Amino acid sequence: MATDTRQIVVDDTDPTIHYNGPWFLATGATNNSVYGKPFGNTLHGVNVNASFSYTFRGSQLTVFGTVDAGGDIDPSWACFIDGQRIVTGWLPVLPANNVELCENSAMSDALHTLTVQVTVTNSSKTFWFDSFQYVPVVNAPSDNVTVVVTHSDASILYGPGWGMIYDGTSTQLLGTKVTLEFIGDQVTWFGMRMNTSLAPTSATYSIDGATPISFPLAKPSPSLPDPSFNQIIFQTGKLSLGKHRLEVFYGGNAQSIPLSLEAFIIRNATVVSSSPNNTFGVGPTDLPPNSAPKMKPKIGLVIGGVFGTVIIISVLLFLLHYRRPRRKPRIEPFKMLNVRIPFPITVQNLNTSIPVRQLTITEQCSPSNRMSFRPILIQTTGKVVRTDGILETASVTSGSDEDAAPIQNLSLPVRMIRHEDSGLRLPEREDDSVVEPPPLYTAA
Repeated sequence: MATDTRQIVVDDTDPTIHYNGPWFLATGATNNSVYGKPFGNTLHGVNVNASFSYTFRGSQLTVFGTVDAGGDIDPSWACFIDGQRIVTGWLPVLPANNVELCENSAMSDALHTLTVQVTVTNSSKTFWFDSFQYVPVVNAPSDNVTVVVTHSDASILYGPGWGMIYDGTSTQLLGTKVTLEFIGDQVTWFGMRMNTSLAPTSATYSIDGATPISFPLAKPSPSLPDPSFNQIIFQTGKLSLGKHRLEVFYGGNAQSIPLSLEAFIIRNATVVSSSPNNTFGVGPTDLPPNSAPKMKPKIGLVIGGVFGTVIIISVLLFLLHYRRPRRKPRIEPFKMLNVRIPFPITVQNLNTSIPVRQLTITEQCSPSNRMSFRPILIQTTGKVVRTDGILETASVTSGSDEDAAPIQNLSLPVRMIRHEDSGLRLPEREDDSVVEPPPLYTAA
């Protein structure tokens, strides 16, 4: 799994944001949703046309807000980076927090200005702005900021039993742990609330080896769906500003609610690039709950191995095929084959270009009187012996029933010829049918 670049979070209460218009602050009254609570539990709202702007040095910007009525295009908004409009986000079906209002991932590492223009047609509706995130410029000083550390960050050390689930990781292995070293004065763990059918359990966290502190892993609120995302699992108290080590231990099992991780939020942090030497991926989404994280395979080696295996197998199959002894076909004398021989008739409307001999019988029957014929037995010597002396009926099937050319029942004379000894055989006459039993041989 590729590691995510750490991003800086700017809350709506940041004093460097310039609001233009009668914006107001909402705190404490915002509800939880399927995507969690607003960041910092604060929002800035406006009921008329307004705007706000912010200048930053970085790239890959995303603006978040709250949508009251799912799918309602009033209020509307437009986002601009340095005067150029960027992509507007989606509208959820239901009211939700932490909705992506707009984003841009194609900015250069430079100084930029974000401007968001809001249009409100109905003054009873409110536009809510929550926060935005951006990737800071490489090597730029980024101290005492709020930083997002996602579940795939290289500095997170997973114990055994962690696997991918949705947009995060989870475990149900008793005693497994996660370790994170960070610089800051507070850390918040965000994860998913899910598996309401399982038993509640608990886990513990410890800072710098201190006494572990227990926190519950409970079912989500009945008003929220299962799973619910971006939920606060626990938050540490205020710490001394500096470097710390966080260890989290899971106390449940396979019958308990899992512990999941989506991201850490670290306050007053320093943005530190993840070391490539410590990068490792977490197993795929179908990883069993009690399996350990796996390293990301090298795609080139995998493809080369697959093609090499295919070539080796193909060569072996080729050699086995041509080294196998060839069996010559044997002709068994007088072996009877039950083969149907069609009569030489012409079927009208048959889509074929092969010429056939025209039937000399011109009288035809209705479709209900179509003929069927019995199978004819053929000897491998080339002699033809009919199963009885009378040809009863014959059947020919074309693409449709209406195209068949039925023939009336006929009776053909039958002659029997028995040969004695070997010798010249007289040719058969075309106007009758001949049955030739085996010849009689006289004593020498």
